[in-house]
Amino acid sequence: MLQKCFGDVPESLINTINKVEDMSILEQIHLESISVNFLTEFSRLIQNSISPQVYLCS
Repeated sequence: MLQKCFGDVPESLINTINKVEDMSILEQIHLESISVNFLTEFSRLIQNSISPQVYLCS
């Protein structure tokens, strides 16, 4: 799907996606990817989806 939408996809991005084992994260990425227009946006989406979010309380 990515190659059809964006052409060449970096191997590093493919490897990152392939490492995701949590089906709920993969489903989230799939649903959110519908609204992405650029590969850089998709890369950001992936990083935000798999990176643990840290929230600091002040």
